[in-house]
Amino acid sequence: MCVAEIKEPGIVNPAKKVKTLKDFGENTDLTKPRREWFVSIPSFLHPWIEANLNDKRDWPIAHMFFNTATWTWFGSVCLWYSYFNLNLGSGFHFLGLAYFIGLLSVMERFILGLHYHTHRPIWLRGHEFMNALPIWALCPFFGIIPGLYKIHHCYMHHSANNTGDDLSSTESFKRDSVWSFFQYMFRFTILTHVEAFGCWTKNNWVPPSMVLKVAGTDLSYIAFVTYMMIHHPAPTFYLHLGPWLFAGVALPIGNFSQHIFVDPAKHDCNYRLTYNIMNSCVNMQTFNDGYHVIHHYNSRLHWSELPSHFMEKKNLQKHYEMGAFTFNGNISFFDVGIMVLSGNLRRLIEKYYCHIGPDNETPTVDEVVEECERRLQRFDDHVNSTFFWRTGASSKQKAA
Repeated sequence: MCVAEIKEPGIVNPAKKVKTLKDFGENTDLTKPRREWFVSIPSFLHPWIEANLNDKRDWPIAHMFFNTATWTWFGSVCLWYSYFNLNLGSGFHFLGLAYFIGLLSVMERFILGLHYHTHRPIWLRGHEFMNALPIWALCPFFGIIPGLYKIHHCYMHHSANNTGDDLSSTESFKRDSVWSFFQYMFRFTILTHVEAFGCWTKNNWVPPSMVLKVAGTDLSYIAFVTYMMIHHPAPTFYLHLGPWLFAGVALPIGNFSQHIFVDPAKHDCNYRLTYNIMNSCVNMQTFNDGYHVIHHYNSRLHWSELPSHFMEKKNLQKHYEMGAFTFNGNISFFDVGIMVLSGNLRRLIEKYYCHIGPDNETPTVDEVVEECERRLQRFDDHVNSTFFWRTGASSKQKAA
């Protein structure tokens, strides 16, 4: 049922209508320059990169990985050298804080670049080492266990599709409740380290050897950071524990916000378990991550094609008919989540909700708010209790 279908046929509702595509103007996601990186790769490396990229449209990801590697690897060397060889005293914390602030400026860009890299590796076959570098050698600097992201996201999240055994599922949480979010964050950040490996093995999503490999890496990384915090707390905090604490909030609120509006009646429909954000400056620095509905029904579609795919008439019509939500303007998933959790749902709808169907079917703000509230409610009748939480039995995604 589309949002527009909530209205009683033949009844004129004088209440305020939501905005339409015409109100927002052109989709600038199609034309604005990319902003995923700060400094380009030196020109003498361009011929090699051009020859070995899987897809020439992935230069932005290559630039971004170069920026990330330069900052984290060079920064870690500087911090450890300063810690052991320079008597900076409390001045070391200024150096560590400068590194940490710089890290935060690339964190969102890196995680979204990593996201698309795990779906479509940017380097040609035969360059497994280069494809593995971000997953194993850059993730630890962002509080992400080496090797964990791909299994957690590609094999679990996209296989279970925010339902059943997806340990990052939002279905069993009341998604306009701050307390429910803190419960979700605890599960996402802490319990995943215990639940995930049994869940992956039970569902045969990955070979047992890979589960053991990542489990070993998980335990080793936790042991390493714990040991280093005891013996060398200052540099370890800025390089590892601080980023882990920040990611432990940012990653769950990101996924919680992406899947904050889930239709209880069709929770496994890709058009109703997430939403799109278009015409946002944030898309320019996150590889068009705002088009999350499209990514869920076709995770292999190249990130550069997402805006044009969405704007095709047949796809807009499909989104409308299937009841997908669309937000328009300079807003991010984090903003959507924070506005909902802070009780500003009506303001969110009035300012950013975009009706993509026929003008004569434009719903009112009240109608969209009512539908949003319906999609914010907890539901988990189809979910079984396993491990430490209500995770659920395997559920195969129905074709949308």
